Amino acid sequence: MILRQKSALTLVEMMISTLIFTAVVASLYTLFSSGKFSWATYENRIIVQREARQALARMGKELREASGIAITQSAGNTTLNFTREDQGAVVYQWNDTGADANRILRTLDGTTTILANSISLLSFASDATSITIDITATKALWGGGASSFHLKQKVALRED
Repeated sequence: MILRQKSALTLVEMMISTLIFTAVVASLYTLFSSGKFSWATYENRIIVQREARQALARMGKELREASGIAITQSAGNTTLNFTREDQGAVVYQWNDTGADANRILRTLDGTTTILANSISLLSFASDATSITIDITATKALWGGGASSFHLKQKVALRED
């Protein structure tokens, strides 16, 4: 009788294949996890930048048609009041404390709208013919640290 040699996996071969499989799965998990983290970080950054740019554009547009401009600024608080013939009294406000901290708020006829979040600084500088709007937005990142960017626009005021 001829004995045939049977092929089977040994325990060592099983352990090595399990180890390789585990390493591949762990690598894929790390890759997808870091990709998800990067995606969320950049998505949040883009949202903050878009809100700040839209707020700056809206303020600039309204200030071009404004009259009776009054700016009040102190540490941690900025308020801009003006009148538009077609809308009435408009107020832009920002502060770094309280329930509405780090938001640009627009108030018209008693209705307040949030224009942008994560604003770490808003300031206005004026001269006889223009107002400069200065916005700094800061977004905390997952895992620590922060991303910050700065926008500045000089708005020519209308001639009365």
